[in-house]
Amino acid sequence: GGDVTFSHVFLLLGLAAGAGLLSTLIGVVSGLVSEAHGHRVTDRVLESIHRKSVAMDLRYYEDPAYHDSLHRAQRDAPYRPTAVLNNLLRVAQTGLTVVGIAGLLATIHWLLTVLMFVAVLPALWVRIRHADRYYQWQKRTAQLDRQVGYLSYLLLNPPPAKEVRLFGLGEVLAARYRDLRDRLRREKPSLLRARSAGGAIAQAGGALMGFGAFAYIPWRAYEGQLSIGDLGMYFGAVQRGQSSAQGLFAGLAS
Repeated sequence: GGDVTFSHVFLLLGLAAGAGLLSTLIGVVSGLVSEAHGHRVTDRVLESIHRKSVAMDLRYYEDPAYHDSLHRAQRDAPYRPTAVLNNLLRVAQTGLTVVGIAGLLATIHWLLTVLMFVAVLPALWVRIRHADRYYQWQKRTAQLDRQVGYLSYLLLNPPPAKEVRLFGLGEVLAARYRDLRDRLRREKPSLLRARSAGGAIAQAGGALMGFGAFAYIPWRAYEGQLSIGDLGMYFGAVQRGQSSAQGLFAGLAS
């Protein structure tokens, strides 16, 4: 009997080790594939921007709104498409985890599954609201950002270097650059503070809802409907479910 028991334990340990190794290998391959796809997506987006820019009528090059849109497209092209791709993959991966945990919690009571999702909804609302406000801020300040980039170009690059030195424009351009950067820097912290305050309130509300689930599970154990092992498993499921749901909604918001 002992030999059979130890053989069974060793088999489970071997399977666990194999699963861990496989997970590591999958993580490495996933990183390589994600990076390769990210480069391809970025290249495709930049090619699209180049084609569109060349095809545009010359009158658009006199339109500041067009330059703002072009600047934002050029600025975000190296990283935004890759971020979208990675978020989609994260949403799919985390979604499978959430579905599995939701099914496990539903075996105790369907209300636990509802609480798991309701607990993270305030944080989702805060994330989406901040994302929209941040996007509108970036859109509104695109012209300032272009001016900052142009002033930096004048100060740092060889073609305008002669004129800058000949006419003594260095200090004037540097002062203008600092003023514009100060304007951008003053607005951004207010957005971050608003997000932090809203996020703290949302997390507090979610924590209170989560405590309801943590209170219900021990009560079921006290009634003799759950064992000590079940208690630990379901506690872990609630914690993992909340974190996974937060990751899922964070990916959707992003």
